[in-house]
Amino acid sequence: MTASRFAARIILTVAVSFTGLSAEAQPSARVPHIGVLGVNPSSASDTLGEELRALGWVDGRNVIIDRRYTEGDVARASRLAAELIRLNVDVIVAASPPNVRAAQVAAPSLPIVMLAVQDPVGMGFVSSLARPGGNVTGVTSAIPGGLMGKELQLIKEAIPTTTRVGLLFNGANPLNYRTASANELAAAAKTLKIEVHDLEIRTANDIDGTMSAGNLRGLDAVFVVGDPLTFRHRKRIHELATLQKVPTFVVAPEYVEGLALMSYGPSLSEASRQAAVYVDKILKGAKPADLPVEQPRAYRLVVNLRTARALGLNIPSSLVMRADEVIH
Repeated sequence: MTASRFAARIILTVAVSFTGLSAEAQPSARVPHIGVLGVNPSSASDTLGEELRALGWVDGRNVIIDRRYTEGDVARASRLAAELIRLNVDVIVAASPPNVRAAQVAAPSLPIVMLAVQDPVGMGFVSSLARPGGNVTGVTSAIPGGLMGKELQLIKEAIPTTTRVGLLFNGANPLNYRTASANELAAAAKTLKIEVHDLEIRTANDIDGTMSAGNLRGLDAVFVVGDPLTFRHRKRIHELATLQKVPTFVVAPEYVEGLALMSYGPSLSEASRQAAVYVDKILKGAKPADLPVEQPRAYRLVVNLRTARALGLNIPSSLVMRADEVIH
């Protein structure tokens, strides 16, 4: 803990104590405590704090917010979740399936607000979207009709000659979408006449070798599956693919980093705003079991024409016109 944060906690504690002196028999109110278990500091984590402030929860004034980040290392999630539990937090905001699972195992009854989770029912976090039934609720990142199928359709639309797509995913994550969506992916690939080639990584040290010229040769595109590891190293992944003249497609705008050719999916920043609303309700007494899981408020299509030009690609104007954001 930094000296400034320690000082802020002392001031907050003293302020709350003096507030209680006005009524001798009345104990001072406990300050709510929020734990955040994320991947790494980003615009999405900033958005969570902004929305909480808009809802009246100001860190260091009437709430304490402690953040922990796995930095893309799934193995760190359990230890960091345990750290937050020891801080006696009232609710945990967990981004990505491994972080939700770690928080759920560490505290089976503590309220957990999830985001960036594609299939919360299939992964066992909730009984159903309408009736979560346990200690987890929040925002799913599911795309109507399925994530993998939609992504392959967009790749084919952007580059109609596509016949071979590499799928980059983290095999060390037992909750990775490559495994969870295998049947959906196979069906979509068959319909679109696309061969899917697995590009598996397990640590950051695997990225350069997996994204080598030999592995990318003959591929028309690489789809980067959303994951703490791929998010943490998204810029390096895009750079390596660009060196081999292979475009990358990603699932969320935050993955683009000015390099990916296209993204389609819910914004992590917008999902963080939705998660803040759940935190507000829980701190005011609501139970996660009674709060239906929300779908994303909006799906964003981002097309990067700068990358298209660099790769010599001509993106159909019909696709560009549908984009929510175009990078020139």
